[in-house]
Amino acid sequence: MEANGQLPLEFGLNTAGLAPPPFDSLSELITFALDNVTGFINPAPTGPFAGRFANLTWNEKVAVFSAMESGLAGPEMVTLANALLLYTGLVSYSDAGVLNPLTGELIAEPVGWQISGYEGVSVGRNDYQGYYRGQRRAHEH
Repeated sequence: MEANGQLPLEFGLNTAGLAPPPFDSLSELITFALDNVTGFINPAPTGPFAGRFANLTWNEKVAVFSAMESGLAGPEMVTLANALLLYTGLVSYSDAGVLNPLTGELIAEPVGWQISGYEGVSVGRNDYQGYYRGQRRAHEH
């Protein structure tokens, strides 16, 4: 949530155009799948969100993904669970959630930069070591 990856994740899923009827988008299909598995973990979660999965506790969400990854929710759910975790992790660790698409500029420091200690784009650092074997051109003998 801190990485603000929800909109880039939804955009990426929905622009893939892979949703079969009756679903209008891939994110709608994924919500349907997650909510169905949620029914086995907690049939009636309550909360502010429209999707049942979104209203689960952290431990209940872990149980949903455990059921999916283990194949208990059906063999087709194993790939979906792994893809969702991978894609969500990649989007959340990237700068997508804080990138202004109109200007191409960051509006905040990405969470991934904070986690990794990334110092940002360099215009030059003091790591130049000199010429290889004293050569100053590529074709010097």
